[in-house]
Amino acid sequence: MRALASVASVTTALRSVEAEELPRLPKFTELNPTEYFTLKLIAEGRHTAVEIHEAYTRQFGSISRQMINAALARLRDRGLVEVHGGGSTFIYRLTDMGRILVG
Repeated sequence: MRALASVASVTTALRSVEAEELPRLPKFTELNPTEYFTLKLIAEGRHTAVEIHEAYTRQFGSISRQMINAALARLRDRGLVEVHGGGSTFIYRLTDMGRILVG
């Protein structure tokens, strides 16, 4: 009978934890090398997609602009970069979480 009471109390405790809103963190383990090095380049002061693409190509080898744009979109979706500006030029900046990740 005590075992059933213990199971019931654990189940009740789990339900209360599930009901709380827990903070949502980006999935760092899913960053690929392009995304990680793009974050590093933003941290070093490259802020537009053109600057990031040029620096990436110089430091790591040829990569398409589309690959950089896709990496920037995924980083934005994960909350690691913010996008400012509009028109033909967007400025990318690290969020607090992005700064923590690249140190």
